[in-house]
Amino acid sequence: MHKKISTAELRKKNKNIIYRLFYESFADKTKQDISLELNLSLPTVTQNLNELFQDNLIEYSGFIDSSGGRRARTMKIVSDAKIAIGMEISLNHIRIVATDLYGNEIAYQRINKHFDINNDINVCLENFLDEFSLDRNKLLGVGITLPAIINNKTGMIENAPVLGIKNLPISQITSNIKYPSYVLNDANAGGYAECFFQKQNKSIAYLFIGKGVGGAIIINSKAYEGQNLRSAEFGHMCIKPNGNKCACGKNGCLEAYCSTARLCDDLNITIDEFFHELSKGNAQYNKIFDEYLDNLALGINTIRMVLDCDIVIGGSITAEIAEHLDKLNEKVQNLNPFGEKCDYIRIGSCGTKANCIGSALHFVNTFLNNI
Repeated sequence: MHKKISTAELRKKNKNIIYRLFYESFADKTKQDISLELNLSLPTVTQNLNELFQDNLIEYSGFIDSSGGRRARTMKIVSDAKIAIGMEISLNHIRIVATDLYGNEIAYQRINKHFDINNDINVCLENFLDEFSLDRNKLLGVGITLPAIINNKTGMIENAPVLGIKNLPISQITSNIKYPSYVLNDANAGGYAECFFQKQNKSIAYLFIGKGVGGAIIINSKAYEGQNLRSAEFGHMCIKPNGNKCACGKNGCLEAYCSTARLCDDLNITIDEFFHELSKGNAQYNKIFDEYLDNLALGINTIRMVLDCDIVIGGSITAEIAEHLDKLNEKVQNLNPFGEKCDYIRIGSCGTKANCIGSALHFVNTFLNNI
């Protein structure tokens, strides 16, 4: 027996689906458009539109052509009616980004600051809001990412080896923030951001490549975290038994071969210097990078064999890998036992800001679900 929905619940549901129609279609709409597309009466549509106008969530955008009579007015989303903040805390810096309701960047700042548990990140946040004159009344919340195993059910940061913390209450990070806040794993946040912008596909494997290698599994726009909150540790897949030593203490991990450190730290240069020399035809660097792509292809093929989904590459390597994607595709295709065309590797669109944007989008998603 179905529970009878109340009038108030029905009104809220209709308001939500009307707003989502605007949001998800990326198109201006008239009352008549909405009525036809959602099979709702014009009075119902008008009532809900009035509420959305009162909340400053939609606005008039123009008129449609008419062969006679009064022209219908079109409406659209006010994309900056609300904003969300994402903060990425790492060992040596804090990144902060403000986004609108579509995840578009409004403001960004990187603060070089060594991590200290006694640091008051709220000071950084408030200074950021002031510097960019952001309206606090529009702020939905502050998402915070850490390179850590985070258990929001128990309210604990279980382990963050890079930051040197273990079994730390989440509240110790967020206690001084006076806005709604939420702490999540950095790779899951980055994966969600990349999935958000992959409009055609809501299930992806996100492979993060920077000084470390990690990732996320996003299924139907939700992170699959695993039984122990350790899913998608792609960097610690063994691609070469008894191979190079990894920072985790084991041998042959993907991270030991495909961290950006293999292209810069090992040579005592920057990543930009490496690719600059590569573009000039440096034979030594070309050999190193070809081996790097061989190893990356091994990792990508393993992910594909297990998950059978599109793979999005993110992190600081994205701009450089994009220029060599055809070569990488060829190497991965040669490893594929099914002989399928390698058209499932994507380059992330958020670059080094993915973690920040993904944590901000947590509050955008909450807003969309509850409007």
